[in-house]
Amino acid sequence: MVLNNTNERSYLCHIFNAAGFVVVIAMIDQFANVGDSVSFNCGEFDAEYVWLYNNTMLVDEPGHISGANSSVLYITNVTSTDWGTYGCYVNNGPGGSVNSDEATLHVAPYIVTISEAIVNDSVTYTCHGDGGPGNSYIWFNETTQPATVVSTTQQLFIIRMESFTH
Repeated sequence: MVLNNTNERSYLCHIFNAAGFVVVIAMIDQFANVGDSVSFNCGEFDAEYVWLYNNTMLVDEPGHISGANSSVLYITNVTSTDWGTYGCYVNNGPGGSVNSDEATLHVAPYIVTISEAIVNDSVTYTCHGDGGPGNSYIWFNETTQPATVVSTTQQLFIIRMESFTH
């Protein structure tokens, strides 16, 4: 199946036998920039809902998190610390329960600071970015054409070389 705007939502898998049933909800990962709004849907059941963030129970936070005990969890004004896994548990009475697959909220990275430390004849640049999960860093030397990659770490260490003649 190819996802598009009409079928990009949660899917349910019902598992049952003579002893009872369970429903598993497959949720879709969300992608956001800081300041965006996102939602996760746990299906419509006549039941009690509990939303989890990184396996910790969520509570409503006015202006930021709403629906922590309902079928849809809303996150408004996404922050760089909201990235992580979200899931829900639904208690719909004896013999049945609903568990969601976990979905990840990915928050686009942005640069917080680039700092410079000069010690003797060397310079260390450190780039710190928020967002996540899994931020990667690439340093380019833009004085060359085309620009070349000089490092793939968070820090760039340069030893200054002085040219001198005899």
